[in-house]
Amino acid sequence: MNFGPLLKKTPKSAWNDNPKKPSLPQTGRGRSLGTTWIWRAFAPEFRLRLASLVGNRNLYNARRFLRKIQRRLDGSLPLFTSDSLKHYAEVLLELFGQWEKPKPTGWPGRPCKPQRVPSPDLRYAQVHKERQGGRVVKVTRNIIFGKRRIVQNQAASLKRADGKEGQIIPPTLSGTI
Repeated sequence: MNFGPLLKKTPKSAWNDNPKKPSLPQTGRGRSLGTTWIWRAFAPEFRLRLASLVGNRNLYNARRFLRKIQRRLDGSLPLFTSDSLKHYAEVLLELFGQWEKPKPTGWPGRPCKPQRVPSPDLRYAQVHKERQGGRVVKVTRNIIFGKRRIVQNQAASLKRADGKEGQIIPPTLSGTI
């Protein structure tokens, strides 16, 4: 007697609803799920989107994203604001910095290598949000490049997305999915 095809027990799916086990597999393709970001840059005073990029939060994508912005600028440098991703400062210095040759030390031997320094026009501020249980409990603003007074005045003149005057420096370089 034949009762149809032989039914085999299939292995359990990694996508289960058991809260005691992690829902994402720890190896293979699924482990990077959830790390994709939408990188956005906009000029709030004109409500103009300068660039967009979908990708992971790494140095490679930070470089790609800021190069897109650099191509769209007319040579002047705006105030850059972002979250606290460390790659932004590195790439901004790489794209908009200047080479500076150190002064001779007077000691014998090989002279020091030239270094990248921020140009006087480069202004960059970061917003760092500390979270507890998924809620923001503290916001810290740091000025990375530029003079404090100039950056604060320019940030205060920005308007937020809801039309109110900007009391905070809005993070305009990235967002998450």
